[in-house]
Amino acid sequence: MSDDLLRFAPIALPIAGAVLGMLLEALLRKPKVAMWLTVASLAGSIVSVFGGATGLAGYGSELYTLDAAGGILTAGASAFALLALFLSVNYLKPQDDEFPGEIPILLALVPAGIGIIAGARHAMMIFLGIELLSVPLYALVALRRANAAAVEGAVKYFLLGAFAAGFITFGMSLLFASEHSLDLDALRAAAGRSPVAAAGTALFLAGLLFKLSAAPFHFWTPDAYEGAATPVTALMASTTKIGAVAGLLKITPLLPASAWPALAAIALLSIAAGNFGALLQDRVKRILAYSSVAHAGTILLALAAGLSAADPALAADLHSAASRASVYYLIAYGASAFGAFGIIAILERGGDRFRTIGDFRGLSRRQPAAAWLLTFFLLSLGGIPPTGGFWAKYFVFATAVQAGQLWIAVAGIILSVVGVAYYLRIVATCFMASEDAELGAPPQGKVPLPALLATLAAGVGVLVLGFAPAELLGLIGR
Repeated sequence: MSDDLLRFAPIALPIAGAVLGMLLEALLRKPKVAMWLTVASLAGSIVSVFGGATGLAGYGSELYTLDAAGGILTAGASAFALLALFLSVNYLKPQDDEFPGEIPILLALVPAGIGIIAGARHAMMIFLGIELLSVPLYALVALRRANAAAVEGAVKYFLLGAFAAGFITFGMSLLFASEHSLDLDALRAAAGRSPVAAAGTALFLAGLLFKLSAAPFHFWTPDAYEGAATPVTALMASTTKIGAVAGLLKITPLLPASAWPALAAIALLSIAAGNFGALLQDRVKRILAYSSVAHAGTILLALAAGLSAADPALAADLHSAASRASVYYLIAYGASAFGAFGIIAILERGGDRFRTIGDFRGLSRRQPAAAWLLTFFLLSLGGIPPTGGFWAKYFVFATAVQAGQLWIAVAGIILSVVGVAYYLRIVATCFMASEDAELGAPPQGKVPLPALLATLAAGVGVLVLGFAPAELLGLIGR
């Protein structure tokens, strides 16, 4: 395979799989054909990343080249999409308007969009990647068209997403008007030189913060997470932040170093809004949605630290440390969130049960394996050792301390401790119901083997990241 073909393989394979799957689905009306084609294309994308697709030069290098960190993000997104596909097997039945043949086709496009963002060297490529990531998610959230909550969540997600896209395009127009280029290297070299360019960068940043679910751009998140089918929610929780942070890693270097306090303030606001918002919720998917807002803020702390140094040599070191911490956090958080939603999907099995915390009452007596696995994923989301979530938070706060932002790191840690409370609330409901207490909702039907394997794979990932964090860090900094 030529270097050019290999370099584009991580994004070309999922796109080709989606297009071929759509054609075969229309002609043959056999969803399994599209599903296995998607499995092959996503697996091929992962293999190509670790088979040498990163760091290659050639045709179109000025627009797209994957580095090591971008390759990890692309492979991670493809892996989460693959697991979400397995999680969706037998979740939605081919009845009424809930036809599962659409799922693999839409799922394949999500990591393709993230791969374009991760390898972008031009602002327009970031925008194209964001739209390729977003449009399939709009459709996936609304997949259960007979469900009013799904339609409401999708409409809110779409409308606010359209506003975010408007911010990004207006920001790009200001950047182009100021610097006569949208090449990221040229924009980086001119950072801080023009007030018009600074305004354009701020607008671009606002659009990406929406995708990240950072406060105050997070209001779509609880409705979209709750309305979507749980396998789709698992995909959103694990991948949308990957795409947003991939874009932020490209855009934040365009900001002057003096902008870091504003980014740190948004980070702390997101952690506070997410954690305190989750404390007020009773529905588990909404709790995890607000939790994702808090995790978005934690990632922003690392990006703020990477921006804070005015000295070029120190700035390069901090940006590298922030990139490693952010990428590690995305993979660890994505695996933990996917696993938690995977357990919920297995318990629901296509029904409307297990929506509130009370539905999990006494789960340890009825489904002990599910209760222990859910506890493991929630502890990882809370940053409890020896999970991947612990090291993810450690690397972020260590980067903030390295940047001299000790008080911000302390504030972030204190606010993050609040998050442990609502995770433990769910755990306590699963394990500490009295013998004579009324039990929660019963699981339905037989556990689908693909969904079980997908959830267990996420658990293995969280465990490996907890005991061997250096392995992933080594791949990111390669």
